[in-house]
Amino acid sequence: NNKPHKSPLTNMPLSNIITGVVNITTFLLSIPLIGGGIWLATRPSTECMQFLQWSIIGLGLFILVISLLGCLGAFNRVVWLLYIYLFIMFFIILLLLSFIVFTFIVTKDGPRDLVGQTNYEVKDYSWWLREQVENSKSWAKIESCIQDTKICKEVNQEVKSISNFYAIDLSSLQVKILNLAPIII
Repeated sequence: NNKPHKSPLTNMPLSNIITGVVNITTFLLSIPLIGGGIWLATRPSTECMQFLQWSIIGLGLFILVISLLGCLGAFNRVVWLLYIYLFIMFFIILLLLSFIVFTFIVTKDGPRDLVGQTNYEVKDYSWWLREQVENSKSWAKIESCIQDTKICKEVNQEVKSISNFYAIDLSSLQVKILNLAPIII
């Protein structure tokens, strides 16, 4: 009765092993994501940070649950769990494709970064983005997020006079923000 011990993995199809390994990896990656969201929740937060922290925690928990479904289905050969897993993954892929198309549509009408062009206007962007920026409620949220980045504060520290303002080298983001703010406010 000296039969060698067989690993349960030797009887599993390769696709289940690959699914399991991928899901163990995503499970492990979801833990620091949740931890990062919890860490953000312990910091003094603004409206932007609150949105970010709960989004990160929610995304981490979602990935954790989906990974567990995939692992349980793959390693225990529970076919109905794998079907649920595949169904959810299909919708995640559709959501990602929708997000990519949405992002392309929203940003495709933006200003082209031409050499020497520093004048950006709201009308250069797509109708959806213009609506978000021109809406006073949305702009208040956008403005609070911009203030959190301290970009304008850095520019104010560098600028000592009007002539100095035109002489300093501003990043593209700083130029856009400084040109958008007076148009909207």
